[in-house]
Amino acid sequence: MDRHHHDHLFLVSVIWTVVTISRSLNMDLGEILPAIRNSRYGQVFFFDNFFSDPNHFIKQFVSGALIAFVMTGLDQDLMQKNLACKNIKEAQKNMFVFCIYMVLINIAFLVFGALLYIYSSNLGLPVPARTDQLYPTIAFRYLDTAAGIFFILGLVASTYASSDSALTALTTSFCVDFLNFEKGRNHPDPYVSEQEKQAFTADLERRQKRQRMLVHLAFAAAFVVIILLLKVFSGQAVISLIFQIAGITYGPLLGLYIFGLFTDFKVQDRFVLPVCIAAPALTILIAAASKSLF
Repeated sequence: MDRHHHDHLFLVSVIWTVVTISRSLNMDLGEILPAIRNSRYGQVFFFDNFFSDPNHFIKQFVSGALIAFVMTGLDQDLMQKNLACKNIKEAQKNMFVFCIYMVLINIAFLVFGALLYIYSSNLGLPVPARTDQLYPTIAFRYLDTAAGIFFILGLVASTYASSDSALTALTTSFCVDFLNFEKGRNHPDPYVSEQEKQAFTADLERRQKRQRMLVHLAFAAAFVVIILLLKVFSGQAVISLIFQIAGITYGPLLGLYIFGLFTDFKVQDRFVLPVCIAAPALTILIAAASKSLF
């Protein structure tokens, strides 16, 4: 299955859980939205306390637009589909349909999250400190077996698809940008025979294949270490942590893109890495000192 089939499987698990919870609460599917709207989770827009409320509409709108722009617009996996379209019109149509699809998916997950909290309140179940543990707790302890099975299948499938895609992208980027795989493919001596050129190419491909495997394994090991460190040192939900990290790490990427798109300056290669490291470092320092400064 490809990445989207994996995501569809996770979506099926969410829909199944929504149906199961609504039945447990003796609600028809048509009563779900009114129940959420009348609960404390029904508020959509927040306009009070601009400086102190992280959920303020302007903050969420601007940051959400920028993160969507970087995570989607500058993501090779997602944009490859547009690049593969026959013409601009087809690419625009693809983007339009994709946007509608993503809005519906986000609404479904928001409904799902609100329903989980309503159900836990109905059970008198305390919300875990790490709120992302609420779903598995309810799925395994309070719902039918099918909900737990769908949860495991959906979670493993979507995680596998995302991890596989990320590992492939990291491996390719490291091999091309740092190990210079694209360079040196031609024999250094242009006057050698065709047989020697073929032998040189075959030997190079063998060595590069071995290097790719080692790089791939190294990144996989790095993923495991990062996950273990996050489990030990992070006390918050993973999704919140992901958006915090994305807000820091995607800044340099967005800055480079805007720099290249809106200015006529030429990028100085020797300054790219220091600037891209300094940007998130300064962001972390400002975030750490923001309470005392502001």
